[in-house]
Amino acid sequence: MIIHLVILLIFLAYIDLADDFGVVSYYLISYLFMVYWAAIILPTWAVTVRRLHDIGKSGWVLLINIIPGIGTLLLLCLLTNDSESDTNLYGPNPKSI
Repeated sequence: MIIHLVILLIFLAYIDLADDFGVVSYYLISYLFMVYWAAIILPTWAVTVRRLHDIGKSGWVLLINIIPGIGTLLLLCLLTNDSESDTNLYGPNPKSI
């Protein structure tokens, strides 16, 4: 998630320089960022849902991220928990395989 933020900041810094390079550069960087976002969002969700399954939570818990501010912190706390030690509803513990 931090890597995504760094890439976003680089894009925004480059867009800020777009005034020197013209409008075409601004639109090019905007489209590149949209392509990057579209390519990365589904794998990010998939990995997060898999991690939630490791701790015995439903993938729908990912929607807690909709709550501004506190939702992201709650999700971060959930994702840092240790996996369940035994087999849960979503399969065996990945550490024991």
